[in-house]
Amino acid sequence: MAGLLVSGVLLATVHHILYHALDGKTARSGENIWDIQDQAWSIRFGTAIALLAKTWLAGAVTMAYQQQIWMNFRCADYTVGGIGSMLAALGDCFSFFNWELLARAKIAMGLALVVWLLPLSALISSSTLTVIAHTSYPSREQFVPTLDFTKDLSVHYRGSHQIAPVLEWLTVSTGANTNLFPMQNPIPNSSYRVDFLGPSVRCRTPGGEDRVSAKNSGIYAPLSVPEMIETIYNVTSDYFQKAFDAASTSTPGSGHLIYAAGSPFQLSEAILWRNQSKSSAIAGFVRDCVVGTKDCEIMRDVVYKDALWIRHNNQNIACALHETRYYAQFRSINTTQEVSLEAYELLGAIDDPVASYRTITQSLVNLLTGALGLCLAAETEGEVSPGSIIHLSSQTFLRSLRTRIRSTLLIGALKFTEGIALPDGPPPSTLDDGTYTQDLVLGALIEDFSRNLTMNLFSSSHFLNETDYVTNVTFVSNENIYRYARRNLLISYSVAFAATLFGVLVGMRALILNGNAHSTRFAAIIATTRSPSLAALTEGASMGSEPMPKEMLQTKLRFGILGADSQGNEETEVRRMGFGLAGQVKKLVKVDHYV
Repeated sequence: MAGLLVSGVLLATVHHILYHALDGKTARSGENIWDIQDQAWSIRFGTAIALLAKTWLAGAVTMAYQQQIWMNFRCADYTVGGIGSMLAALGDCFSFFNWELLARAKIAMGLALVVWLLPLSALISSSTLTVIAHTSYPSREQFVPTLDFTKDLSVHYRGSHQIAPVLEWLTVSTGANTNLFPMQNPIPNSSYRVDFLGPSVRCRTPGGEDRVSAKNSGIYAPLSVPEMIETIYNVTSDYFQKAFDAASTSTPGSGHLIYAAGSPFQLSEAILWRNQSKSSAIAGFVRDCVVGTKDCEIMRDVVYKDALWIRHNNQNIACALHETRYYAQFRSINTTQEVSLEAYELLGAIDDPVASYRTITQSLVNLLTGALGLCLAAETEGEVSPGSIIHLSSQTFLRSLRTRIRSTLLIGALKFTEGIALPDGPPPSTLDDGTYTQDLVLGALIEDFSRNLTMNLFSSSHFLNETDYVTNVTFVSNENIYRYARRNLLISYSVAFAATLFGVLVGMRALILNGNAHSTRFAAIIATTRSPSLAALTEGASMGSEPMPKEMLQTKLRFGILGADSQGNEETEVRRMGFGLAGQVKKLVKVDHYV
């Protein structure tokens, strides 16, 4: 008994060590069914150990039960049916319905119940190791792509600098989207942050003290920035009216300029300081770089403070190029990446940007410079530029010169009908729709546009450097792992050990009181049932078939010294042990030699 108990404890310990070693490890699942590292084999080994531990513990309690029932047979009279139920209790659950045993053999029935319930410990302990889906987030330092602003983003042709087509496409696409573009080859299942310096614009309402100065001489232009913007707007308005008149072969109507934008980056020093009237001084600039189709490059002889001047609904907007620190977050699941700008910090206006900054700014400027207005006319006929007119009603339409702002989301921030007396008839369509602009003003939208354009450079390998920036990359690892519920295993085994220990102690006590070991083997039954009284009792029932005679089952027997009279005195000198009729056996007090 004690050996089986100790063996069960050792097996339970091995079970715990095995599951503890597997806890948190990756559960492999291969195609080779004989791979012992496969998760199925790990669970099989645990189940086998649990069943073996249960078997040894149940064996210890079974031996204790056998010693206990023989002690019961010696100490009290039991009916034949009760004795049969006690002998069969470990294999026949219906034996528990014998009320004689429940009333007079409680300890023995308790041990039998333990034997029946011990398999639950194997069921619970073997199920304490499971395989679950687990997401882990390991991290390590490694190189990640960042923007390389030392690269030339322009195409050189016969002395001119043209914007690279990929940058032009990114600029147009950025203007038409609110989302940032993913990288082409992201690091799979990862997240990391990249801090970098890049360009952006900051828009403001310029004051009278704002002036453009010569790059080297420090001499300021005679006109302030608000005066320059108003002059550009007035000259552009004249060109817009002329373009409208040229497009109509009937009675000319009126054109109302709503939006005019030009870039001081494209103003030459000669134009700024030319000794001419305000209008004529920049007429050529407006003709070529605001309403015309000429490719105007960034001039290098003025201080690069403002990148864009805009006038819209009597409001002046000046957008200056700033050095900006970006805090970008990159997250990817498999090959799908999400890019977000977590924060940014403006570090100051840039007077002399590097070549890549100038090219990126020029791409933004080329998209927004130009004129856009509302035309009111009774008839609209004649030849007009394809795609330059949007008909709002039979008497109103939009016309744009050079600018492509209509292809961007910034169009939703323009107020087209503010301050304009519309003719009779259906009102024009509502174009100042803030659905995609989040009701931001034009200046704020341009700032977002410039930052998104810089961030979207990550989407093309042409702008990336993959070997100079190291950061902490957190990976997302989805795998199946083992999860060990050690508490459940310890509880199940603890209960089983406590019950087994109780049984072993009871069995050891019965063994000491009995004086020798007993069992329920067939040989033991033969040796203890050879008496004339039992032979007479079973006469006519030698087949042993069910049901047995009721009178026989209700006859009380006791295990003791055979050959005693009704008072329990020995009638013969031959001393023999066995079952006999109650009153005809002497109670066994001390173990001695019997035949």
